[in-house]
Amino acid sequence: MDDSFKVVLLQLFLVLVYFPLYEFHVWAALIYAGVFVLLDIKHWPGAIRKHAKDTHFSYLIVTVVTSFIAVVFLFANIYEVIGTVATTGTKEYITGLWEHVYFSVVTFTTLGYGEYTPQGYAKIATSIQAILGLGYFAFIVGVSSALFYARLQKT
Repeated sequence: MDDSFKVVLLQLFLVLVYFPLYEFHVWAALIYAGVFVLLDIKHWPGAIRKHAKDTHFSYLIVTVVTSFIAVVFLFANIYEVIGTVATTGTKEYITGLWEHVYFSVVTFTTLGYGEYTPQGYAKIATSIQAILGLGYFAFIVGVSSALFYARLQKT
Protein backbone atom coordinates (compact mmCIF):
# COMPACT_ATOMS: atom_id res chain seq x y z
CA MET A 1 0.00 0.00 0.00
CA ASP A 2 1.34 3.44 -0.96
CA ASP A 3 2.43 5.71 1.95
CA SER A 4 0.27 8.57 0.66
CA PHE A 5 -2.77 6.31 0.64
CA LYS A 6 -2.08 5.27 4.24
CA VAL A 7 -1.84 8.88 5.31
CA VAL A 8 -5.08 9.73 3.51
CA LEU A 9 -6.85 6.86 5.28
CA LEU A 10 -5.42 7.97 8.63
CA GLN A 11 -6.56 11.56 8.08
CA LEU A 12 -10.07 10.49 7.14
CA PHE A 13 -10.22 8.15 10.15
CA LEU A 14 -9.12 10.98 12.46
CA VAL A 15 -11.91 13.18 11.12
CA LEU A 16 -14.48 10.41 11.71
CA VAL A 17 -13.30 9.92 15.32
CA TYR A 18 -14.57 13.42 16.08
CA PHE A 19 -18.27 12.49 15.87
CA PRO A 20 -18.34 9.81 18.61
CA LEU A 21 -16.37 12.20 20.81
CA TYR A 22 -18.91 14.94 20.18
CA GLU A 23 -21.73 12.57 21.11
CA PHE A 24 -19.83 11.77 24.31
CA HIS A 25 -19.34 15.44 25.27
CA VAL A 26 -18.78 18.72 23.45
CA TRP A 27 -15.67 19.46 25.55
CA ALA A 28 -14.07 16.17 24.47
CA ALA A 29 -14.72 17.09 20.83
CA LEU A 30 -13.36 20.61 21.41
CA ILE A 31 -10.12 19.29 22.91
CA TYR A 32 -9.77 16.66 20.17
CA ALA A 33 -10.32 19.23 17.41
CA GLY A 34 -7.80 21.56 19.04
CA VAL A 35 -5.17 18.83 19.24
CA PHE A 36 -5.95 17.85 15.63
CA VAL A 37 -5.40 21.44 14.46
CA LEU A 38 -2.14 21.81 16.43
CA LEU A 39 -0.78 18.52 15.09
CA ASP A 40 -1.87 19.53 11.61
CA ILE A 41 0.04 22.82 11.84
CA LYS A 42 3.11 21.01 13.18
CA HIS A 43 3.09 18.49 10.32
CA TRP A 44 2.49 20.86 7.39
CA PRO A 45 6.21 21.10 6.42
CA GLY A 46 6.48 17.32 6.13
CA ALA A 47 3.16 17.16 4.34
CA ILE A 48 4.31 19.70 1.78
CA ARG A 49 7.40 17.60 1.06
CA LYS A 50 5.19 14.55 0.54
CA HIS A 51 2.83 16.55 -1.68
CA ALA A 52 5.72 17.44 -3.96
CA LYS A 53 6.15 13.73 -4.70
CA ASP A 54 2.44 13.07 -5.29
CA THR A 55 1.77 13.12 -9.01
CA HIS A 56 -2.02 13.53 -8.74
CA PHE A 57 -2.19 16.04 -5.86
CA SER A 58 -4.66 13.70 -4.11
CA TYR A 59 -2.65 13.78 -0.89
CA LEU A 60 -2.62 17.58 -0.98
CA ILE A 61 -6.37 17.75 -1.54
CA VAL A 62 -7.19 15.38 1.31
CA THR A 63 -4.81 17.16 3.69
CA VAL A 64 -6.29 20.54 2.82
CA VAL A 65 -9.85 19.26 3.29
CA THR A 66 -9.15 17.52 6.61
CA SER A 67 -7.32 20.60 7.86
CA PHE A 68 -10.28 22.77 6.86
CA ILE A 69 -12.70 20.40 8.61
CA ALA A 70 -10.59 20.38 11.78
CA VAL A 71 -10.51 24.18 12.03
CA VAL A 72 -14.22 24.50 11.25
CA PHE A 73 -15.21 21.94 13.89
CA LEU A 74 -12.82 23.44 16.45
CA PHE A 75 -14.43 26.85 16.13
CA ALA A 76 -17.93 25.35 15.96
CA ASN A 77 -17.24 23.75 19.33
CA ILE A 78 -15.88 27.02 20.69
CA TYR A 79 -19.05 28.83 19.60
CA GLU A 80 -21.21 26.11 21.09
CA VAL A 81 -19.36 26.22 24.42
CA ILE A 82 -19.46 30.02 24.53
CA GLY A 83 -23.12 29.90 23.50
CA THR A 84 -23.41 33.49 22.34
CA VAL A 85 -24.16 33.32 18.62
CA ALA A 86 -27.66 34.69 18.08
CA THR A 87 -30.05 34.70 15.16
CA THR A 88 -29.77 38.19 13.66
CA GLY A 89 -32.30 40.63 15.05
CA THR A 90 -33.20 38.43 18.03
CA LYS A 91 -31.73 37.37 21.34
CA GLU A 92 -32.29 33.68 20.53
CA TYR A 93 -28.99 31.83 20.60
CA ILE A 94 -28.40 29.03 18.13
CA THR A 95 -28.02 25.48 19.42
CA GLY A 96 -26.73 22.22 18.06
CA LEU A 97 -23.60 21.18 16.25
CA TRP A 98 -24.71 21.75 12.67
CA GLU A 99 -25.91 25.33 13.20
CA HIS A 100 -22.54 26.12 14.76
CA VAL A 101 -20.69 24.31 11.97
CA TYR A 102 -22.59 26.37 9.41
CA PHE A 103 -21.72 29.59 11.26
CA SER A 104 -18.09 28.45 11.51
CA VAL A 105 -17.84 27.71 7.76
CA VAL A 106 -19.39 31.07 6.87
CA THR A 107 -16.98 32.83 9.23
CA PHE A 108 -13.88 30.87 8.17
CA THR A 109 -14.53 31.51 4.49
CA THR A 110 -15.39 35.16 5.33
CA LEU A 111 -18.71 34.92 3.49
CA GLY A 112 -20.76 36.34 6.34
CA TYR A 113 -24.32 35.75 5.12
CA GLY A 114 -25.81 37.58 8.10
CA GLU A 115 -28.30 35.06 9.53
CA TYR A 116 -26.34 34.85 12.76
CA THR A 117 -24.63 37.52 14.83
CA PRO A 118 -21.87 36.83 17.34
CA GLN A 119 -22.41 38.30 20.79
CA GLY A 120 -19.95 38.74 23.66
CA TYR A 121 -16.87 36.52 23.53
CA ALA A 122 -18.00 35.00 20.24
CA LYS A 123 -16.99 38.29 18.59
CA ILE A 124 -13.39 37.63 19.57
CA ALA A 125 -13.54 34.04 18.30
CA THR A 126 -15.10 35.11 14.97
CA SER A 127 -12.41 37.75 14.48
CA ILE A 128 -9.67 35.20 15.08
CA GLN A 129 -11.34 32.64 12.82
CA ALA A 130 -11.85 35.12 9.97
CA ILE A 131 -8.18 36.19 10.09
CA LEU A 132 -7.13 32.54 10.28
CA GLY A 133 -9.36 31.76 7.28
CA LEU A 134 -7.78 34.50 5.17
CA GLY A 135 -4.31 33.27 6.04
CA TYR A 136 -5.29 29.63 5.49
CA PHE A 137 -6.59 30.20 1.99
CA ALA A 138 -3.62 32.43 1.07
CA PHE A 139 -1.25 29.72 2.32
CA ILE A 140 -3.06 26.97 0.40
CA VAL A 141 -3.05 28.99 -2.82
CA GLY A 142 0.66 29.76 -2.40
CA VAL A 143 1.67 26.17 -1.65
CA SER A 144 -0.53 24.73 -4.41
CA SER A 145 0.80 27.23 -6.93
CA ALA A 146 4.41 26.51 -5.99
CA LEU A 147 3.90 22.75 -6.27
CA PHE A 148 2.04 23.08 -9.56
CA TYR A 149 4.71 25.41 -10.95
CA ALA A 150 7.49 23.02 -9.85
CA ARG A 151 5.66 20.20 -11.63
CA LEU A 152 5.40 22.29 -14.80
CA GLN A 153 9.12 23.02 -14.66
CA LYS A 154 9.88 19.28 -14.64
CA THR A 155 7.85 18.63 -17.82
